Amino acid sequence: MIRKRVGLIYAISTCAIIVIALAIVSGLVSKRVNYSYFEYNWNVTINGQHYDNVKLSTFHFSDIHEGDLIVLSNRLPDTFKRGQIMTMLVQNCTMDVLYQSQNRMISVHSFGHESYAKGQMIGNSMEFVHFPLMASGKAFEIILKPNMDHPFFHLATPKMCDERHAFSFYFRERFLNCSIGGFLIFFGIILIVMSALLTFFFAEMRHMSLIALFIILESTWSLNSNHALANFGLSSFARTMMEYVSLYTCMIPIMIYVALRHAKEKKSKRRMLIMITLNLVFVIGCLILQGTGVCFIVKTLVAEQVLMVANAITMMMCLLENYPYFTAKHLTLSSAITIGVFGILDLINFVISQQEGYTYNSILPTGVLLFILQWLLSFLYEVHINYISYTKQEVLTKMAYEDYLTGLDNRAVVEECFDELENEKKNYGVISYDLNYLKQVNDTMGHEAGDTYIVTFSNYLKEFWNNYGVVARTGGDEFLIIISERSAELIKALASDFEVYVANAIKMAEASIPLRFSYGVAFRNEEQCKNSKDVRKLADERMYEMKRAFHKEARNRKEES
Repeated sequence: MIRKRVGLIYAISTCAIIVIALAIVSGLVSKRVNYSYFEYNWNVTINGQHYDNVKLSTFHFSDIHEGDLIVLSNRLPDTFKRGQIMTMLVQNCTMDVLYQSQNRMISVHSFGHESYAKGQMIGNSMEFVHFPLMASGKAFEIILKPNMDHPFFHLATPKMCDERHAFSFYFRERFLNCSIGGFLIFFGIILIVMSALLTFFFAEMRHMSLIALFIILESTWSLNSNHALANFGLSSFARTMMEYVSLYTCMIPIMIYVALRHAKEKKSKRRMLIMITLNLVFVIGCLILQGTGVCFIVKTLVAEQVLMVANAITMMMCLLENYPYFTAKHLTLSSAITIGVFGILDLINFVISQQEGYTYNSILPTGVLLFILQWLLSFLYEVHINYISYTKQEVLTKMAYEDYLTGLDNRAVVEECFDELENEKKNYGVISYDLNYLKQVNDTMGHEAGDTYIVTFSNYLKEFWNNYGVVARTGGDEFLIIISERSAELIKALASDFEVYVANAIKMAEASIPLRFSYGVAFRNEEQCKNSKDVRKLADERMYEMKRAFHKEARNRKEES
């Protein structure tokens, strides 16, 4: 118990240290970001209603509908330099940027009009706006036109930065989430390769691919939600679809994993199956609504976040209900609690950000990283325990079915083989062997020599008969061969050949101890054999008959000499 608690404390401490280290690195990197913010002195016009001297980051855009016209106006700094650009996150709107030149407005940037005209989802995009040097100190306008109701409740503050470092500056600002997302995608791919290779050696490793799929999907969502793929040539629509589809499907593989490995109780399996089905139906429904234009997929985000919390609660219930059935219970349960808590906090963070007007940065990637570390520890520990259990089981099976001295099959194997042959109503032959000189060897040379005598004969039996059927030791110097689906003539011929085989082997080995044996052959289809006991009894009788004849001949030779 103490060792388990120490292991749990160690795992949690390791996760905490990693998170703290990432947070420190993220803070140091973000300090290097050199943005010039357009925070104050905005004039906002919404469908003709004016708001002057607005602080944009705190301005709440309430009751925005499809087709509304939003105009944001401000003035470029007099210190505007060549090579500087403005960056701005656009959410489900068309965007036009114009600056004033000689009493007229000149357009410098446009986004989303083609999708708007076709009635398609525009999606979210990080836009980079290039102003000419002559625009320095001039007034400019940003015109937004939503293509859906309530596309946002606040706008991220536009920023001015050097064009050469625009994307790297943006990445540094989101260093933690982007770096975690990139690492997890690489890690997920490695896990899939590992699971494919290790499945040949450990069957349970095939479940690792489900965890890997979860990691890749969640990381894809994280990178897209942080617009880390903006420079890879994908359209805003494609990036938004990747973002939401990966988020909506990422919980499905992890729930299948829990259902397969931990849901032992029927009610747990039923509940997990219901939730998996509900997730699949939700994803398919969202895609149908998106494809038909009834509802854009971004509008279903709150419903998905609620569903993710329900998924985490269902998994925790499953793990608690099946508490006795898995070994690494503490880490497995804590990993489910971690993803559940971070999911709930992320949902609260999202809702508050929409209401209060601050920039929403998801904390879920950090939760997923902790989940993966905890799960990996529990999975490896479980594989280790299962391997030890499997090894012990192999030893016990070997002890139950293998003769300790010779390595041949024992009585248990013989009985199972007879039962199987009788059930399948197959014809078979039995050869009963018995050593002739074992007592003399034990009396004159000791029991160790007697064991060697038995093992030597056993090795000959194995070498000759192993490819024909069951080779077993049933007593001290008693052995049994069971051969099915072979003719009586062949079995008798093989028994005679074995005598020659042993004689030649003894001669070649120049053994000092003579190896003599008797045997009897019987078959299931003989008239007096009604069952396996009769077959074995008849084989023993014929073996003892040969043994008596051998000893009688030996006595006669002794009297003659």
